[in-house]
Amino acid sequence: MERNAFFKGLTLSILLLTSAIGSQAQSNPATTLALRVDGLTVQERDALAQDLQNGTGVKLAYACVPAGLLVLAPVDPQSGIDPRSAAAASIARTVTSARIHEETLTQQQVEARCANARNQ
Repeated sequence: MERNAFFKGLTLSILLLTSAIGSQAQSNPATTLALRVDGLTVQERDALAQDLQNGTGVKLAYACVPAGLLVLAPVDPQSGIDPRSAAAASIARTVTSARIHEETLTQQQVEARCANARNQ
């Protein structure tokens, strides 16, 4: 009888732990934000990079002007900062929203698009 109670308690503990880990993973914001900006200029890239340094907690992690791609990431990856919300004001000051398109790309895909744009 005690053995059954022990295993039931152990099973319940494992289920609760698994559930907590799963919900934490779902609530964590994306660690990077990839954007495609139509007609991105060097001046806009530089202005955004400079503006992000003003206490946003986000940095321009990668930029490719020919492809119009920007990748934003938290300065401290452990901070839990959501680049989308933290950088929104900086982005709005730099580029009109009609030119911005959020992309779901891996770093490899971003770099491949950049290489393709440079080769054209």
